[in-house]
Amino acid sequence: MSISAQCPNCLFYEEDGTCRAYPEGIPGDILGGARSHRTPQPDQAVPAVRYIPATHAGFEALDPSEEEDDTPPPEWQDEQALAAERVAESPKVHRA
Repeated sequence: MSISAQCPNCLFYEEDGTCRAYPEGIPGDILGGARSHRTPQPDQAVPAVRYIPATHAGFEALDPSEEEDDTPPPEWQDEQALAAERVAESPKVHRA
């Protein structure tokens, strides 16, 4: 099986074929590139982990020609919007 550029370029990838989302081993369809991991997948061990280009940690990507989509998944955008609304609606507390 060939390995796509997705996993080796990820911040969480380990050279033994595991990552933070899949500590027991990355599924072949993700490792091979048939399934994207740009959004969290239902079968992963840690729910919030997704593909994050290693370039975000100051490393160079192995394949710089791969197009990167750094847009947060829609469910994260919704959570951020809700949090911002809650902060805006919360009573202001003044401390002496």
